Amino acid sequence: MAGKKILVVDDDPNLLKLIELILRRAQYEVVTASTGELGIERAREEKPDLILMDVMLPGIDGFIATQQIRRLPDGGHVPIVFLSATDATETKIRGLRGGGNDYITKPVKTGELLARIEAHLRPATVSQGRAVAVFGSRPGAGATTLTVNLALALHQGHRQHTFILDWQRPLGDVCLMLGTAEVRSLEYIITQSQPLDDHTLKNLSLEIAPGLWVVPGATNPGLAQFMTRKALSGILKVALYNADYALIDAGAFFSWEEPPLVSRGDGLNICVVPPDPIGVRRAMQIAQLAAAQDYTLWFVLNQGGVPGVMSADALAGRLGMALHAHIPNGRSEREDVLNPGRPFYERDTHSDFSQAINQLADRILKVSA
Repeated sequence: MAGKKILVVDDDPNLLKLIELILRRAQYEVVTASTGELGIERAREEKPDLILMDVMLPGIDGFIATQQIRRLPDGGHVPIVFLSATDATETKIRGLRGGGNDYITKPVKTGELLARIEAHLRPATVSQGRAVAVFGSRPGAGATTLTVNLALALHQGHRQHTFILDWQRPLGDVCLMLGTAEVRSLEYIITQSQPLDDHTLKNLSLEIAPGLWVVPGATNPGLAQFMTRKALSGILKVALYNADYALIDAGAFFSWEEPPLVSRGDGLNICVVPPDPIGVRRAMQIAQLAAAQDYTLWFVLNQGGVPGVMSADALAGRLGMALHAHIPNGRSEREDVLNPGRPFYERDTHSDFSQAINQLADRILKVSA
């Protein structure tokens, strides 16, 4: 990264000198400004590779200065990282929506500052992780249940860094299942004008545990029109830059005009099938559609042990292919722990249900190796 030019905009002369010293020791070229107006002028003249922007400035603040820099001929794509003494979520969202790429809370830690700068300046690389799209053969098949518990198995049982992406239409359910607050992160992510990057995605995700993030789903049915395969591809590219897996809760397969299937080279798809006539019939239709295209599609029987319904062997015969997992009966027990927002895998990792989820996670890891 040596030789890259960084513009630092801050009205605190002591902090300005400190950051300049840190950056120069790291072999960066540094340009400084003490006001928002001067920062805009420096951005126009110097064409920096990255800008560190204080939020609270005399005259126009950092938010307004950023908006004006974005209007410059060379300001549309330069990474802008906000520096602020406030850690309020509302302030972060305002900055990111206003054109910022990242947000660092003061007091600035040298290691974090340099790491984030390096992340924004490093050349784009090919995603290393794998995507797994989870569909239900019909509404209520258990796609969200499988997505969340499978993500926990990959993360807790196999130490895989994992994203859960709630891509269900018209409204997401993952946050409700996890017992977390519903936030409008997805709305910002897929409607923002600036390219998405790793830090912005993580800032707008809920970190459930170290290495496990959730991108909350739609909170407004009107967002469905923006949930395109192109938008999903952009999120996955960033999510899989550092994560090992991104699990997509895609809801019912036929709720999509163009289902967001993952191509064979990028991962695989899982269809959750309840053992009832409608669920099985729809699964057979999905199998026919997938067979005609280049997708890896696995079928998982959910609650196959319920008396009086189709067995795992019978379902495999109807589909013309082997099942990749059979989630055993246990509806009342799972519902009991899902109501308070705690997935069953997290409650009891040794239950028959959790063992079935672990076996599915093992199979995914083997095909990804």
